This record gives sequence, structure tokens and C-alpha cells, in this order.
Amino acid sequence: MHTYFTRITYLFFLLCLSIKPHAQHICGFDELHQEMADHDTAYANNIKSIEKIIQSRIKANRSLNKSAEEVYTIPVVVHVVYTDLDAPNNISDEQIFSGINRLSEIFANSDNTSINANIQFQLASRTPDCEPTSGIIRVDGSGLDKYVDHGIDIEANDTDGIGASRLGVLNLSRWNPENYLNIWVVNEINNNDGGSGIQAFATLPGTHMLYDGVVVLFNSFGYDYDQCNCFELKSYTDENKVLAHEIGHYLNLYHTFEGDSGGLSCPSTIGENGDKVADTPAHIRTYNCLTTNNYCYPPTDPFYDIDKVIHNYMGYAPESCQYEFTQGQVERMRACLETTRANLVLSQGIFPITNSEPAIACLPQSTQGISAEYGMGIISVQIGNLIVGSGSTFQDGGYLNNWCATAIFERNTQYDINISTFGYYNEDLKVYIDYDNSGSFENEELVFSSSNNTNHIGTFTIPENAVTNASLRTRIISDHFQYNITTACYPPTYGQVEDYSIFIKQDEAPIIERGNALQLDGTDDCLFTNFTADPLSESFTYEFWCKPQGDPKVCQVIFDRTPQNFSTYNFMALWHGRIFVFFGKEMLLMNAAPVSYNEWHHVAYTFDGEMHRLYLNGVLAGANSLSNITANVAKLHIGAFFNNYLHFAGQIDELRLWKEARTGQQIRENMNLTNKILDSEGLTYFHFNDTIQDSLLLDFSKNENAILKGNPSLVNSTVNTGGAGDNLTLSNIITNQSIDAATVDATLLFSIIDSVAEFTITKQEFSVNTLDGINDEIINANKTWVFASSSKKPFQFSITLGFDENTFFVPNFQPYKLYHRGLGSDGPWELSDAQPTAITTSSITFSGITKEGQYIVAK
Repeated sequence: MHTYFTRITYLFFLLCLSIKPHAQHICGFDELHQEMADHDTAYANNIKSIEKIIQSRIKANRSLNKSAEEVYTIPVVVHVVYTDLDAPNNISDEQIFSGINRLSEIFANSDNTSINANIQFQLASRTPDCEPTSGIIRVDGSGLDKYVDHGIDIEANDTDGIGASRLGVLNLSRWNPENYLNIWVVNEINNNDGGSGIQAFATLPGTHMLYDGVVVLFNSFGYDYDQCNCFELKSYTDENKVLAHEIGHYLNLYHTFEGDSGGLSCPSTIGENGDKVADTPAHIRTYNCLTTNNYCYPPTDPFYDIDKVIHNYMGYAPESCQYEFTQGQVERMRACLETTRANLVLSQGIFPITNSEPAIACLPQSTQGISAEYGMGIISVQIGNLIVGSGSTFQDGGYLNNWCATAIFERNTQYDINISTFGYYNEDLKVYIDYDNSGSFENEELVFSSSNNTNHIGTFTIPENAVTNASLRTRIISDHFQYNITTACYPPTYGQVEDYSIFIKQDEAPIIERGNALQLDGTDDCLFTNFTADPLSESFTYEFWCKPQGDPKVCQVIFDRTPQNFSTYNFMALWHGRIFVFFGKEMLLMNAAPVSYNEWHHVAYTFDGEMHRLYLNGVLAGANSLSNITANVAKLHIGAFFNNYLHFAGQIDELRLWKEARTGQQIRENMNLTNKILDSEGLTYFHFNDTIQDSLLLDFSKNENAILKGNPSLVNSTVNTGGAGDNLTLSNIITNQSIDAATVDATLLFSIIDSVAEFTITKQEFSVNTLDGINDEIINANKTWVFASSSKKPFQFSITLGFDENTFFVPNFQPYKLYHRGLGSDGPWELSDAQPTAITTSSITFSGITKEGQYIVAK
């Protein structure tokens, strides 16, 4: 490209620059960066080396067509350096929350004015030494020379004497910049009285850890969402774009006008020179929103339109006209988080502490490594699922007790180890895991050893005898290769010790084998039981699961008790998906939607001496009073009418025949369980899990023979019932009132419910028949919940589901999902519309449940 810049244009620009408005956002980055580049050779070399890394990463991402869909979340700690507790510069938590929240919105393009960088910011939940925190630290700066009257001096060496030493201010409070973004909120910068002039400054990656982070004026950090003027903000820095600008620098962006010689000449227009981003035109800085032409390019060039940069967050235009990052800038920032600031993304600083500190007998400290930066120590750790980053020995202060950083492991499983040391010198390295949780490391608890290297790679296997359901201290020791690491308590000379923990989860409960169902072919198969109940003197209930098959246009009889003289009738039939029952000479027709074929349905039919009722999936589906009841002692047949006609095609399971009329609540509570009812008197029960011998099948509860006619078979059952679990029925439910349902490991809160409805919850503790449709990791495959209502009217509730202690080890609920299928479904699961809203180590809450059926949790 070429420069088009006439003398007249040059004078025009000088005139514009001479009338800059008083209220403006000036950034201290240029001054700071130039000072360090001129006087710190190590810094200058770091910047050159990092630039090569960034460009290489961008090129690789482009060649792989890598998208920016993965969200990178940066842990933030805000250090408020106040002059007095009641001073305006001791800004409120609410102002800080607003600034961090608005920062995330800007980088997520929530206003649809830019590009979604998928970079988020979250106040830290844990300190570097594993204490809980709000992520907001308040320190008194009044004791620092010149701080109260002049604020912080941007100069590293403080030669001009117009403010408190920058290092002195930052030394008041600092967290390891490898794992946290440090933001210092100050009263003044370079004696500007909190007004115009420099509003903030930030450091590039590669800056020494003592200076790394962002410094911002107290009245340039925050966002007034309600426009209530509630915060300490200036009118021209009240959109939090000062902070967005500085975070751009922190993530390796330069000013869009980089190289304009202080606003006096055009930067190079060749390629990516200047700010090193190709899609941001070179330009001379502008301080207003009215400039239209970019005279660094000829009028025929697309970059002649200065709108392409005047709205950019990395320029100097007022906040009112800043609203975008470019694609190239987003690529550069994400490449930074994938390379030179990758430890921020790996940090567990945003997660609350959920484990307890493991016991330990010794805490070995580096003897020489913390006295100066010798370029040694552990900088990145991958031990199986545990992935963390840290600084050098000097940066970490030698011994790093990061025990709260943890991950989940399993016994008898092999895991990879990939640990990097700083790289100036080769180091020896050893890894120990306190498998017996004794507080000391035995010789056999040395799991990995590496010599004379900077990349330490290998594998290890968790042994069978390792303690489960507890945090086990994991120790890494490094030292210069000329020194011999003798034990787990060895104090390194120049290297360091880092402690983490691993959590070995208890072995999953064994998968419980499911039973069988009776398969009837619809031609000549049926089952003759010995059950009989005379309606003149006895009540009764027939209940079972059935999976109808065959042609819906063909009438099929499910059960029959018609005597041989046809003096009365009592049978149930299915036709076109509609169930109807004859009792005597009266018919009961279901008033629910037709049942689906090739799906399981729970059917119950009861008689109490006066009325007979039909229940479908636990819900009343028809009821009639009866007259002219006659005696009937015929035995119950399953699968045909009068032994030989209208045979049923399909599967029958969990057949229970009672000498009592079961209530709707009893039916709902037990239809998904079996263990609760086996000892009841008067029950004839077939679970079909025994083998057929000589065409006979035994009733499980009474050991009475049932005769099989034709050639029925036993097939693996997929019905939603099993032998372990519990249930609970809720009635008189009040909306917006928390319900403790501890017997089913749940707490519920209904926002919509029919006032007369009963709601039954069944906690099942047996394996589901399939995990089809679930592409995520199941959280305990032997634990599901079934929700059933006595009413078909709408409902909605949130529920907290309970699991074993330490089931959930990542305290972020976002990855967790709730899967759903119908009450009797044995088919694929579908993702529920319910959303996770809270989590503890042993429970998770989902809101917005509106459907009956089976539910299971996955991650």
C-alpha cells in the first residue's frame, strides 16, 4: 500500500490535534510500553518472542479453520487501593460488579454491534492459597508517600516525583498473575485528581509478574445500568469502555493508531504493521466521533473510510462512538489466551472451594529459588484430568500449596502426565500421590519420575487400594538436574514444590440386571392363572405393564374372566388404541387419548364393590357405578377371550392381582417399583423372571402354577420398573413454597399446579434400560426420578436432586443437563427444557420442569 498525505492535510491534522477536548480517555499504555522497551532488555526480547508465538498461533488456527465458539473465562481479582474508607475512591461492590458484568457483555457482543470474542470475566471465588473470596480486595494506600495527594505514578522508576511508586502501590496487594487478572483501582494517575488525562494503563503479556495487570481510575470503572448516577463515574467514562480498552492491551492488542508518532504522522500502511492486525487501517489518532476521512490512504482505498477504526475499542475516540473489535483483533486476543496467557484459562480461580485440605506432614520450601528469578520451577501441570498452570519458583514464592485445585479420577485406570518446567535449565522432577490419605508420602506413593528435562511426560495408574471419596494430596517437586530429589519432603535448591489434590470417586454401583417380560404372539398364546375374586363379596385390582403390538384395527383381549356358561362378562380389550372393559353387561370406555402401540403403558383396573375404575399410567381414565352384579368365580386369563379368541399381541410384565381395590395414589407409587409390595397379603404376582418349565410359570408370591398355552416366550424386559428405590406422594401443594422430599432425595418448588392434584415422585435405584439419545456423561446411571401427576392439568416446578457426597466436583452448574422421556418409554432420551440453576457437591437444581416422565442427570 502507499501513503497519501499532502502538506495541507498534515496541517489540518495538526490543527485538529491542537483542539482536543478536555474530557477524554487517554491510555497510559504507550508511555509505559515505550519506557519498558527502552530500559528493560528482557521485556523487549519477551515482546518479540511472544509476537512470533501469537502470529504462529493465529496462522495455525486459520489453517485449521478453528472457530471461536469455546468460551474462555478469566478469573479476576479487583484490588481497591483507597485513601480513606469513606472516600469516593473506595468504590462499592456494586460498582465493581457492574464493571465486570459489562466487560463480559462487551466481549460477548451482547449489543450485536461487534464480534463475539467468547471471552468472559468472573470475579475469583478462591484465593491463591485456597481460601474463599469475593474477588474484591480492599487495601489502605494512605500510608504510601504521595499516594493520597497525587495517586500512582505510571513510571516504573518514578523519576518525575509526581505520584506514589507504581511498584509500591502494586505491592500492597497482588495475586499470581499467571492465574488471575489483577485490576488495581486507584484514586489518581500521575496527579490528575481523578479527572482527565490518563484514565488507565495495562501491560502486555511478557511483562514481569510484579507489574502485570491493569490499573484504572476509580471513576472510570463501572457501568450505570439503571442510569441512576449511583456510582462514582465521570460522564465521559461511564460506559466501562476504558476497561475494555485496557483488557485489549492485556490480551496483546495495540492501539489502532500504533506508530503514529504521537499523532504527528501516519503509521505504516503495509500489511499488519502498526497494531499488527490487518483488518484495522493505519491512521492518526482522533479524539472525536466526527472525523470521516482517513488521509493515510487515497480516496480510492477502502480504508479511506475512517469509520473502520473510529468505532474501535482500541482507538481514542470518545466512548459514545466506540462499539467494536474486528475479527483480526478477536483472533489475536484468543491466540494470546491459548498461548502466552493460557494459564488464565486453566486456572480454577473462578470455582468455589468444594473439598477439604488433605493432611500433610511436611511443607518443603525452596532454599534459593525465591531470592531471584533463576528461570526454574513448575509452570504447567497435566496429571490426568487435573490441568493447571503456575509461575516460576520466584513467581510462586517457592512452595505452592494449591491443594484446592483438583480433579476426579478412578481406580485401576491409567492416566497421562505432562508437566513443564520453566526451561532456562533442565530439571529433575518427581510426582507423589498420598493414596492412603495418611498425610505422609511413602516410597510406593512415588508415581512418576523424570530426569534432566524441561518437558516431563509419562503415565501412571491409580491402584486398587487407593482411598476413595476423599481429597488426596498430590505433590510435584522439581529442582536443577544437578541436585538429587531424595524424598517427598526434599526442599529444592532452585526448583519448587507444588501441591494439588486428586479425588478418586467411589466405584459405580454395579449395573442391576433387568428382568423378563412375557411375549404373546397374538395367535394362540395366553396365560391361565388361578386368581379369582367373586364381585358379590370381594374387591379386586388387576394391574400390569403392557406393550401392545400387532394391527391396531384388530380387536385384542388383554384379560378375561368370563365363565363358561357366559352368565356374565368381565374382560378388557384394546381396539384402535382405545381400552374398554365389560363388567356384567355394562361397558367402561377409557376417556384418555389412545395408547400408542410398541410403547409401554401401565394399566390398572379396580372394583370396590360398587364402582369399577380404569387407570392409565397412574391417572384415572374412566369410572362407572355398577348395577345387577352377579357372581363370578372364573379364573383370570391373560391374552385371550374365553381361552381361544381375540388373542393379544405384545408384552406383559409386572402382573399384580389383588383382593382389594387399590387407590390411584397406591397405583402411582408402586407402578415403577416392586420391592415395596411383595409381602402384601392377597397378592398374586408374576414378574416373569423365572424360567418356564413344562409350560408352567410360578406366581412369585404364592408359588402357584400358572399354565402357558401356545408357545409364549420370555424376553428381556425394558419396562420402567425395578427392585430398588423409594417414592412419595405430595398433596395440597402450595405454589412457591419449598417442599422437602428427602425420602426421594429431592426438594421441590412449584410455580404452577392444579390445586387438587396429587403429585408422585419415584426415586429409582436401578439401571435404566437404555442410554440412547444421551451423548454426555451420566451422573450415576442407577439413579433416576419419575414424576407423575393425578391430573392432566399443567404444572411447573424446580427441583433440587440429591446425590452422594462429592458427586459434583466442578462447582459450575452450566455443563449439567437433565434428560427426559415419557412415563412408560423404553426408547431414546431427549434433552429437557429444564435448566440447571444451582449446584453443591451433592446436589443440583433444575428449573422449569413441565412434563411427567423419567428424568436422569448428565454432564
